[in-house]
Amino acid sequence: MVDIGSLVETEWPGSGPVRQPVPAARFGDDPLPADGAPPRYGEHSEAVLAELGYAESTIAELRADGVLGPARPS
Repeated sequence: MVDIGSLVETEWPGSGPVRQPVPAARFGDDPLPADGAPPRYGEHSEAVLAELGYAESTIAELRADGVLGPARPS
């Protein structure tokens, strides 16, 4: 499937190569760029919660409690 362009292989930090499907709809002859690895668990949680209006202290508490994935080193 990689050979015919249905899948693209990208490097996922900490996990190695990951195969992902490319969008089925293509317009014109331009190749579709590989957007990179999918987001890791909890990668964007803090930004989403901040955009929704959660206080930084609440987000930090959720992170410390493991709700947003593994605690990140300070």
